[in-house]
Amino acid sequence: MSVATDAVSMLADQDEGLYAWYTVNFLLDRLHNISESIATLDLGGGSTQVTFSTADVNTLVGGCVLKSFNYGL
Repeated sequence: MSVATDAVSMLADQDEGLYAWYTVNFLLDRLHNISESIATLDLGGGSTQVTFSTADVNTLVGGCVLKSFNYGL
């Protein structure tokens, strides 16, 4: 059996966060009412994703907002 060399790839950070949010809210049966959905935090590796739903269009306008913090550690 042969597998194409492009059959596997790494998830982008944004996709990883979205899939985590969707999975958790699907398993908790909260996708039918978006106002009851819960936020997810995905910590690990070289990135962190915080994913949540919003009805505020101003939150959505910026698309993916990346913020970097330096705590001087």
